[in-house]
Amino acid sequence: MKIHVVFQSYRDHSCVSMKVAGKKIYWFYLFLSFLFQAVTVVVGKKASMYMEQFRFSTIVSNPYYLLVLVCLVFQAFFWQQTLKYLYLSYAYMFMALLYPVILFSGYLVYGEHISGCNIIGTGIIVSGVLILVRSA
Repeated sequence: MKIHVVFQSYRDHSCVSMKVAGKKIYWFYLFLSFLFQAVTVVVGKKASMYMEQFRFSTIVSNPYYLLVLVCLVFQAFFWQQTLKYLYLSYAYMFMALLYPVILFSGYLVYGEHISGCNIIGTGIIVSGVLILVRSA
């Protein structure tokens, strides 16, 4: 596998982009970071529902809580890899897209109610991210 390191200007929103077989790998790192963060939030709710009392023994015996910790480790690793190649201000905008994922995950997994205000607010957030990405 050939790895090429390409230096790009500030206008391209990356300090260094690594190309593996002609593809920019930082988008993959960003996606994995996003995915592990979303799983952390959804499973974190399950972990809180599973614990009756907040004690050390219930934490270490809670499989959902342990899964949250594992996901956080992976999320931190992939986030650091993302930040090696993208500016923080640019990469973090994409993390705001967690709002619709979490909103609909709550509905699908836990049967939580979604109001019109939830959808409008999430739409405003996503629109803002799209405006920032296009203008950057």
